[in-house]
Amino acid sequence: MDATLVLVTLITSTALVPFTAPLFALFFVGPTLSISPLMLALKLFAILAGAALVGFILRRILGARTIEQHKDRVDDFNILVLFVFVAAIMESVGARILTSPLICVVFAALAFIVFFAILFLTTFLFQSFGWNKAFALGFMVSQRNMGLMLAATGGALPELTWLYFALSQFPIYLSPQLLRPLIRRFLVETKQD
Repeated sequence: MDATLVLVTLITSTALVPFTAPLFALFFVGPTLSISPLMLALKLFAILAGAALVGFILRRILGARTIEQHKDRVDDFNILVLFVFVAAIMESVGARILTSPLICVVFAALAFIVFFAILFLTTFLFQSFGWNKAFALGFMVSQRNMGLMLAATGGALPELTWLYFALSQFPIYLSPQLLRPLIRRFLVETKQD
């Protein structure tokens, strides 16, 4: 897949989140939003600017060559951070599955449906740019970063929202395995064309 296109699009769209997310939240949630749109925008900006600042400082101190040499260790650390993140949000999912299995099955199914709907709609929307680029964009969009919104709202979410957020991690983390046959076939067909 086109990694450069994904990286540029991801950075641009993430940089716009402090401006777009509060507007969408105000439009879809309205006055029941537990945080003001301005405060949400400021928190999102602070999180993203802080992360960028830390990245720039580390790059300046360590240098690009050192970071490249230790790429595997950086990747390992990122996996550890993601594991802690997922463990924290999945904390009560096991108990909820035992007490409310039907709700969990419905939410998990909804999470997979939303994931694949976003993936395929985006892919078809951008297919005029070529299937390789379109699929890369679809995959990126379907991997939406809800964790950023969760951090910005300070976790002040209703219990069912937390449950959906936790269950929506399944399609995100399972998608590389689920899509592997499709990607292999797709890439072979693209190379032959």
